[in-house]
Amino acid sequence: PPTEQAPAAADGPRRIVSLSAMTTRMLLTLGRADRIVGRASNDATALPAPASGTPPAPTGTMAEPDVDAIDRLDPDLVVGVVGEGTDGAFFLAKTRKVPFVALRTDGLADIARAWQRVGEAVGLPDAGRDRAADFIAACDAAVSITPPEPGPEVVVIHQHTPLMVAGLGGYGHDLITGNGAVNAAQGAETRLAHWPDALLLAAAPDVVLDFSPQRLDPEAIRAFAARFSELRAVKAGRVYAAPRATIAPDLGADADVAWVNRALYGTLPPSTTGASAPPGGP
Repeated sequence: PPTEQAPAAADGPRRIVSLSAMTTRMLLTLGRADRIVGRASNDATALPAPASGTPPAPTGTMAEPDVDAIDRLDPDLVVGVVGEGTDGAFFLAKTRKVPFVALRTDGLADIARAWQRVGEAVGLPDAGRDRAADFIAACDAAVSITPPEPGPEVVVIHQHTPLMVAGLGGYGHDLITGNGAVNAAQGAETRLAHWPDALLLAAAPDVVLDFSPQRLDPEAIRAFAARFSELRAVKAGRVYAAPRATIAPDLGADADVAWVNRALYGTLPPSTTGASAPPGGP
C-alpha cells in the first residue's frame, strides 16, 4: 500500500493538489476549494473563481502524475484516489515527500472512510465525519423497496467478453447484498473475476445487472442474450442495463443503490431483447 504522511498544520494545509475529480468534489463540499493549487488534468469539476485569480494548474493524474508540475506548486498536501493501474507510492518515489493521502474506493464503506480521511487531512475532522454519516444515510434511504426474504440470486457483470463479474468484496457485491439479495458470484473471492461462460450458466442467477461498457449496445445485448439463452434471468427478461458503466463507487453511489433496488424488486420493465435500460437512458 502507498506510504503516507499526515498533514501537521493546525488549520489544515494551504496548498492542496487533488489528483482525482472525486477528491476535488470532496474539497469543494468541505469548503477547501480555495486551497486547491493543482488538480488532475482530466478533472472538469466546476470550481469558484480563486481569490488569487490563478486557477488550479493541471498536474496529471494518479496514474500518470506530472511530478515536475506538482513540485513547482510547492504543495503541503496531495490527495487522490488509488484505482486500477495507479499507485501512490509511484508519486512519493519521484518527488519530494509531501503529506499524501491515497484513497481506495473499492466498496461503499470506502467512500465513508474517504470522507473521514479527507476531513482529517484538511483540518476539518468533524465535517468529514458528518459527510460520511450523510453518505451512509443516503445509501440506506436508497433501499426504498423492502427486500423479500430470501432475496434473489444476482450476478453483476462488468464486461461481456471475456466475461467479468463482481465477486466477493467489490462494489457490485455491495450493491447486491445491500439490497438484501445474494451475490451468485461471491465464490469468486475477488472483487472482479474473469468467468468462463459455464460458471455463469451454473450459477443460474435470477437477475443479471449489467454495469459493463457494452450494456447499451443493441448488438452486444442481442449477442449476450443468444450466448446465455438458457440462463434463467435471460428467459425471464431480467437482465438490466445500469445507468452507467462502473466498477467502483463514487460520491453519488446512493443513485446506484436506488437503481439496483428498483431493478431487483420489480419497478423496471422487462425487455424482450434480454436487457433493460433504465428510464432516462445512460
